[in-house]
Formats: sequence, C-alpha cells, structure tokens
Amino acid sequence: MKSKLRIAALVIVGVGVLYFGIQKISGPGIPEEFLNLAGRLGQASSVQIDLLWPQPGSSRHNLTEVRWNRTGKVAVDVLEGPQGRLTFIDGKVKLATADIQPPIPALNDPAKELYDEVLTGFANSSWRKMDPPQHGILPARQDRHWAGITLPFD
Repeated sequence: MKSKLRIAALVIVGVGVLYFGIQKISGPGIPEEFLNLAGRLGQASSVQIDLLWPQPGSSRHNLTEVRWNRTGKVAVDVLEGPQGRLTFIDGKVKLATADIQPPIPALNDPAKELYDEVLTGFANSSWRKMDPPQHGILPARQDRHWAGITLPFD
C-alpha cells in the first residue's frame, strides 16, 4: 500500500513539475485577443502605436505616440501634457522640446532594454486583459480590446 501511495505522490509531483515547466518555457501568457498583435510587434519592420503612458509620481496618463523600426530608431511623442519628443537613436536617448535638445545618458541602457523587449513582441512581459481606460469625457470605444503589459524590468 505504501508503494502505491509513493507512486501516486511521484506521479502528482511529476505532473505538477511538467505543468509548471511548460508554463515557464512557453513564457508569460498573452491573452488570445493579443496573440496576433504580439506576433506583429515581433515581426514588423516598423511600428506606430498610440498609448496612454503613466506619468511618474501621478495617477495621470499622457496620450503618447511611439514609433520604432528595426534599424535602432525610436521616437516617443507626448501628445498631451508636457509635450516633447524622446528619441533613441544609435543607443542614445535625447529629449527634444521647442527650446532644447539635451541628451539623457541615464536612459540609454533602460531604453535599449525596452527596445529589445519591444522587438520580441513583449514576449518576456506579463500581459493582462483590462477594461477600456476612461480618458476624457467621451466613453472609450467598446469594439476594441485593451491590455496592460507589465515589463520584466523596472
């Protein structure tokens, strides 16, 4: 009887290890509605996305347009709030406003890390379905799907 319990326990542990191993190998789960998007992000030669970018230290989100291509060039335009453009070209980040264009060396490595994650279609990030954001006085479109993405780094 003890050997049957031992075998049953080993089978249960083996199934658990196999299940969690497959989950780990397959990476974070991407909701079904976004599998095509993730694939396109990982394959496209250039991409443009409009998104709500969280404003640091605030619950506000700024409407932002992000464009990138596989040659290593990224432009991030903040369309609401403090307007400006961040660029990532040749591994260097610059801020461009109407008056100044200073480099921001402290963002070079984080920008490279983010750029590499974007080129994989956010394959290492955690995806989750979410309700449409409430932005402005007009209701969000109900014929769209919304996702939140948590990056695997800060």
